[in-house]
Amino acid sequence: ATVSGERLILLTTKARTPYTEFRFEKEDVLVLGSEGAGVPQSVHRGARARILVPMAPGARSLNVAVAAAMVLGEALRQTEGFPDPISTPCYNISKSGHA
Repeated sequence: ATVSGERLILLTTKARTPYTEFRFEKEDVLVLGSEGAGVPQSVHRGARARILVPMAPGARSLNVAVAAAMVLGEALRQTEGFPDPISTPCYNISKSGHA
């Protein structure tokens, strides 16, 4: 179950919508299954949307961590969830190259 306003977004090879064409919202919850078995049917039924990472013909699947990073990066880009590199201390590097 999700909290009000949250959407369960399933990343699956069975989807038709590429993650780059999906419109993410800040409250979205991304769900990924195992590389071999995926997720149970109950999760498929509960998902508000299903998205995929397009792959070359013949490719079986991506490493789940790589796929998660790709999709999360796009979701953060769309929802302006990345930290501001100017005001975030860990990104402020002095001329000497040290934080």
